[in-house]
Amino acid sequence: MKMWVFRLPTGPGGDPTGGACDRNKLNISEISLGEKNSENKSHTSYDNCLTFTVEELFKFGNLRQGWSIPTLDLRLPEDVWLVKYILAAKKYWNIEVGCEAARGRRDILAHMLNMKKGDIIFLPKISKNGESKSNFTVATVYDPYFFEDRSQEEIKDFAHVIKVNAIKTFPYPIDDISDAIFGAPFMCAVEPVEEHYANNVYHRLKGFINEHYR
Repeated sequence: MKMWVFRLPTGPGGDPTGGACDRNKLNISEISLGEKNSENKSHTSYDNCLTFTVEELFKFGNLRQGWSIPTLDLRLPEDVWLVKYILAAKKYWNIEVGCEAARGRRDILAHMLNMKKGDIIFLPKISKNGESKSNFTVATVYDPYFFEDRSQEEIKDFAHVIKVNAIKTFPYPIDDISDAIFGAPFMCAVEPVEEHYANNVYHRLKGFINEHYR
């Protein structure tokens, strides 16, 4: 069993940067969306996106993450995904994205491919009512990653999905768990909980699971 910290998306996301890559080596002219030159850009809506992702979690057991406008299945080869991200960002967001920025996003999201059945996921500052400064939610992976085609939906993003169950919400503080435990190094959308992290974070969270969640 692995443990993860997962932040529900509240919008189109930040601006992480990955390792250097050569855009000229990516076959952007060969791998396209078929509509990359269209003048009628189709923008996805982010109105009430937190309400959407919270409802999907608590009602349907769908744990969703962003940077997932159509065509961006993480199971694609990395170079293909980077190209599709660059093209999709132009089509759906009308923004220019470099390959370093695309790789930065994929590096974060790729953790979802490593989530296995039985893994435990912590969601800081989330309750069934939405964002909460006094609660956090815990869920168990039920089925691994899949990508949903949302090209016909108003909200076209948030198509990276993990199926979860045993969804429970807890108040801060509980035992030695406060909101501070989900600060650094858990600064990205998806992060593993590693045994070597400072302040005994791994063993504190594991102890919480054994005492309150199992």
